[in-house]
Formats: sequence, structure tokens, C-alpha cells
Amino acid sequence: MSKDNKKNKNKLHAVLAVEATNKAQSEKILNEQTANFTKNDTRFDGLTRVLIPMEGEGERMTTDNKIINYTVIENVAYASDIVCKYLNTTLTKEETNSSGAARAELMIEGKSYGDVSATSLLALENYLAKVRRFYEAIPTLDPTKDWKDDEGKSRGYKKTDPEHKYKTEKRTKHIVVHPPTEHFPAEIRESSTDAQVGKYETVYTSTKISTRDKAELLKRIDTVLEAVKTTRSKANEAEAVQSELATKLFEFINKDIINP
Repeated sequence: MSKDNKKNKNKLHAVLAVEATNKAQSEKILNEQTANFTKNDTRFDGLTRVLIPMEGEGERMTTDNKIINYTVIENVAYASDIVCKYLNTTLTKEETNSSGAARAELMIEGKSYGDVSATSLLALENYLAKVRRFYEAIPTLDPTKDWKDDEGKSRGYKKTDPEHKYKTEKRTKHIVVHPPTEHFPAEIRESSTDAQVGKYETVYTSTKISTRDKAELLKRIDTVLEAVKTTRSKANEAEAVQSELATKLFEFINKDIINP
């Protein structure tokens, strides 16, 4: 990268040039992923079902196999990267434009995140509310099942122990009620019974997160939001710098035509 390009990269006009694009990308990904989480959450669930026949009844046969191609944590991480790109851009603009008077130190659970301007804090507060709605849409694991990490998969994959359900079939046999005689044929009656012919072994899989993890994510967002609001309140305690610039500008605009 040339020296001129490096200089331009740190100029405000370079930040402003990409802010609208970054915001559009952020809005798009939040809307898309929220829709995926709320309307297409079954894409994060899978299963493998195998029919195990009774001894001498045949061979094992896979009857269902739904594969998962997406994980919730990958989707959230991807969206977070794009949202951070936009927020860093707009916060850079706000920090550059701020006078430096209305500022306060942002503290979250004892850790300082530096002095931040009131305008940056307001922008952050407004957008974090939208981000929280995205996190609220994150789908969670079925709480009625006992989930474990799937050791054979990458991070974020869960599975259950095999669940079994017997497969039965109606089988008919003929019972001789009265044997045949010289004058009458045999009286035969049909009898139906449910016979176990095998069992289904089902392993459920999912890439959703637990309700506990989702609750923790929302709690952290609320902690950040509360800290941002408190810090913005402190920043706004700065002495106001009274401006009459607008009055003077409109006096120039309206002079002799609107104003006498």
C-alpha cells in the first residue's frame, strides 16, 4: 500500500465513504439471520434413524438421515463480524466529529473501555438494541433431550444418546376351531397379533445452543447496554457550549427578503 493510500485510510472522508455500505451490509445480515433463526430453525436440527431387525429378520437399514450444514455459533459469529465492522466505522466518525467536551469513561464489570463521546454512546446504545433482537431470535436446543458434544464433529455440534422404539407388524395365523368331519369342512378362524420385527435406533443432532447459553448472551448484552446508558448520562453532565450559529446562518439566508 502506498503512503498516500495509508494516509487516506485514516482520513475522515475515507470513513464516510464506506459507512453507508457497511451499515447496509449490517442491516441485511441481521435481518437475514433473524429470519433464519425464527423461520428456518429446523435447518439446525438433524437425525440418523436405523432399523435394527430382530435376529434372523434381515439386515440393519438406515431409514432417515438428515445432515446439518449450518451451526448457530457460526451464523452468530459471521453476523457479529459484519455488525462490528459497521459499528467501528460509525463510532470512528462520531469520535472524529466530537468536540471532546462531552465524554465519560465506559466501565463494564470493572474493566475500562476508555473515554467515549456522548454521540458515540448514543449511536452504540441505539444499535445494540437492534443487535439484542437478533440474539433474542437465536434458536435453542430441545430441553426435553439430554444433549452432549458430538466429539466427531467441529465445535457447536450436539447429539443425544441413541433412543429406541420397537417396530411391530401385524401377523395373521389360522386357528382350527373345529376339525373337518365326514359331512362338514374344518372351521378355521384368522387371528392377528402384533409381532416385534425390529427396533428403530434414533440419534438426534443439532447445532443450536442451550437456553442457558442464550440467557447468558442476552445478560451480557444487557450489561453492556446498561453501562452505555449510564456512561452517556455522565457524559451529558458536561457544561453545555451554547451555540447561536443557526440563528446567524438564517439571518444571512433571510436577510432583506424574509427578515426586514
